[in-house]
Amino acid sequence: MLWKPGHAVIAAVGTIAALLHAVSALDNGVARLPVLGYNTWNAYQCNIDEDLIITTAKLMKSLGLQSAGYTHVNLDDCYAEKNRTAEGLITPDKVKFKSGFNNLTDQLHSIGFKAGIYSDSGWFTCAGYPGSFQNEALDAKTFQNWGFDYLKFDNCAIPYDDIIREGTFGKYQRMADAIAQLAQSSRKPPIIFSFVNGDGARFGSGASKLATVGEPLMISLRIGTLLPTSSTLTPSLLRQRTSMVAMTSTCYNSGTVA
Repeated sequence: MLWKPGHAVIAAVGTIAALLHAVSALDNGVARLPVLGYNTWNAYQCNIDEDLIITTAKLMKSLGLQSAGYTHVNLDDCYAEKNRTAEGLITPDKVKFKSGFNNLTDQLHSIGFKAGIYSDSGWFTCAGYPGSFQNEALDAKTFQNWGFDYLKFDNCAIPYDDIIREGTFGKYQRMADAIAQLAQSSRKPPIIFSFVNGDGARFGSGASKLATVGEPLMISLRIGTLLPTSSTLTPSLLRQRTSMVAMTSTCYNSGTVA
């Protein structure tokens, strides 16, 4: 039989099915169904501020999206100052978020939304802001103190693996452990943990990359709550719809696998 590109897709689907039967998903009581909501990156990238977030949330509610299940409003990259404080803390951008994140999340919660934030497993985020490597526990506590319910975790500016010898799993495990320990010590629900697959491991990016499908899926099943399964969507003809579903329509929800 002549091998065709479509056979790679079929093989990958078969691999996924086998993995789902072989591994039980993380079950920590949150995100039992896929999270629906809005993520700022797709339409605005770094051009965000507190007024935009609240205006968007109010618009989502008035349009009926909240009642339809779109319950999260998530900040992506570029929300912080470029440097940590002397105590090692990430701080909100003083111009974009002059009222602080407690005020922002309080407003989102009062409108009926959950609030999400972004960080990275490396030293820096993809846009060059402070990442969480070696600061996982501190950052998880900071995000909880600010009132965030959801964390999108990226994979840029990562240390060379021949030095730390942890692999993708090890870098994500650091934050997963920090979130779990924080939930236990604070007696609060754990922050929903959604991580990005990383370059070369994104689902649906072409047959040549499908061979790596197993690693991010296995990691998600063991330590994650949600796993994006494609590259980030971009605003085009359906700009307003795209931004609303970008964090949801491409997510594999690890919490629903039995």
